[in-house]
Amino acid sequence: MSTFAGSWRLELGMLLGLTLISADSVFAAPRPVDDSTAKNLVREALTREIYGDADDRAELLDRASSMSPDYAPAMWHRGYLRSEGEWIKADDLPATASKNRRLSAYLKIREEYSQTAGDQWKLANWCNERGLKEQERAHLSQVLTLDPENADARARLGFVRIDGAWVASEDLRASAETQNRGQANLAHWREEMQELISGLRNRSEHKRTAALKKLEAIDQLTAVPALEQMLARESEDSAALAVNLIAQFAAQDATDALARLSVNSPWDRIRQQAAEKLSTRDEMSYVPSMLASLYTPTMSRMQVFKGRSGRMIYQHVFYREGQEQGQLAMLETTYRRASTGPEAASRAVNDMQNTVMQRERNRAGQNAMTAMMNQRVCDALQVAVGQQMAPQPEAWWNWWNQHNGIFVQGQKPVQTFVGQRQVAVAGPPPTPQDCLAAGTKVWTATGYKPIEEMAVGDLVLAQDSETGELALKPVIRTTIRPISRLVRVETSEGSIESSEGHPFWVSGEGWVKARDLRSGMELHGVSGPVRIINAVQTSEEQTYNMIVADFNTYFVGEAKVLSHDNTIREATLSLVPGMPKE
Repeated sequence: MSTFAGSWRLELGMLLGLTLISADSVFAAPRPVDDSTAKNLVREALTREIYGDADDRAELLDRASSMSPDYAPAMWHRGYLRSEGEWIKADDLPATASKNRRLSAYLKIREEYSQTAGDQWKLANWCNERGLKEQERAHLSQVLTLDPENADARARLGFVRIDGAWVASEDLRASAETQNRGQANLAHWREEMQELISGLRNRSEHKRTAALKKLEAIDQLTAVPALEQMLARESEDSAALAVNLIAQFAAQDATDALARLSVNSPWDRIRQQAAEKLSTRDEMSYVPSMLASLYTPTMSRMQVFKGRSGRMIYQHVFYREGQEQGQLAMLETTYRRASTGPEAASRAVNDMQNTVMQRERNRAGQNAMTAMMNQRVCDALQVAVGQQMAPQPEAWWNWWNQHNGIFVQGQKPVQTFVGQRQVAVAGPPPTPQDCLAAGTKVWTATGYKPIEEMAVGDLVLAQDSETGELALKPVIRTTIRPISRLVRVETSEGSIESSEGHPFWVSGEGWVKARDLRSGMELHGVSGPVRIINAVQTSEEQTYNMIVADFNTYFVGEAKVLSHDNTIREATLSLVPGMPKE
């Protein structure tokens, strides 16, 4: 290895907070046979991946598996997945699939069902009867793509209805767990935080200094709710201290708290400070939630018409748009007149006029609040991401799509309310589009398959970017993007073409858009790092993608490199799938 390469690796290791040790010393050192040793070996192997040391990586992983044969992370990173209690090498999936009669029967009969909600429902039932659970949920998901209000499909997929909207049970549980954890942490810190705040108020400089030192010594993430909800509300100076203390934590809980403070703090300086702290973080960890809080002004329209039996019906419609859907409220009042005289009609008209005035006052008040919140969110985003734009939701939504190379397909669904009762949700959500060129090979349960031929129900090799788990996951939707500029990524094991915004996993960095890939970067492959030789813009062509259940990933190309599916990626602190930064 050259002196330059050695120096570069040392500097990179220092930046990442990692310690490189000699592979020979790892292999030679006597170790007890347990999972803790295997865990250390796996982490060291993944550290080698960041620097492109494929041989050392493989040797360390083999060592870990020999010491702890059933240690899952070692097996996953060696390219194995567990199927029916047995470890199978990803390369051997086609041979295994060829012996699976149920899978063969499914692939044959799938062609007999049309892309209608009714036929997809029947196909889901066929899969259920034969124990093909992954394919079953793929076709139930397709039912919802075609018929979003299909309650039976929603129920089988674990959705529940909350305030008129369908919510996945696991999302509901995760939200409840997050809320409960935050409340528990707040309760745990409440008394101590109140004492420290009282110390900051004390007239004695000695006691104020002691309280400040105790606050600055806080190094537990569990203190974030108390810092945000207690210290940050005490005074402007206390809020500034709270922002600095929260910012020392890299976890998502801290990022969420900074995002809230950048919008909700009553002090301009604090909102600015919190936004500046966000600017050093992965934009995926805060931009999506902030954009989702933007709304267009509420518009209204009203009409009066005659009903049967002399009834007069007054209808008032309100509409606004969020990032992912529109919201429409249709309020109706029916006036049933006991008599046909002018006095009854006059009372109805007076009541109607008063109702209209009150509702329009409410709309004006809501729009004023929306405008204020939009302004604050956009101000924070300008500081955090360095974009100078007007506080207009559409401008920011469009910027985000363009920034990520996303083409949005389809119309926004609309939640419609009549009175206080929601009656319909129409249409699937618009689909973001980051795609791969035709001919790109996707590694599936039956071998390579061109991406343009992928179908709902196909099983692809996927990897959990947080745990590193390898598993077969079903395709639940396929997409096509109109003609767009491509990037050709040339690697040591072949080339891949994709749209400019398509994310690939770069070892040591996480998800990186195709347009930002550079020579020398190491892509994460199913069996090890794959070095990029070059990345260049090429022609404009139609591209393809899909949505994969659970992990939202799949492997592409001869090198089987990790690619993201057609959903917005989530922020991650992992350097390699299954290896968080320490």
